[in-house]
Amino acid sequence: QWGCDLLLDGEGHIYAIAPTQDAGIGGKDIIVLKLEEDNGDIVWSRAFGSGAEDTGRQLVRAGNGFGLVGSTESLRRSPSTIPRP
Repeated sequence: QWGCDLLLDGEGHIYAIAPTQDAGIGGKDIIVLKLEEDNGDIVWSRAFGSGAEDTGRQLVRAGNGFGLVGSTESLRRSPSTIPRP
């Protein structure tokens, strides 16, 4: 499931996450946007991902910034490759 979320920073900006397949990273990726609150102009954008499916779920406040909660399938291992204790 693909996620989208918004976070207001109190300084006139909106941070948004959304799914993308156009970042050139491979598979489904996450794009993070910083937007001007008053007109929606893009201040900056960054894509995150791997060759597998990556999903952004939520933006959370973290100190003076924010964190991104999501998931990736790039770390998935088959049962035969998981080390045994």
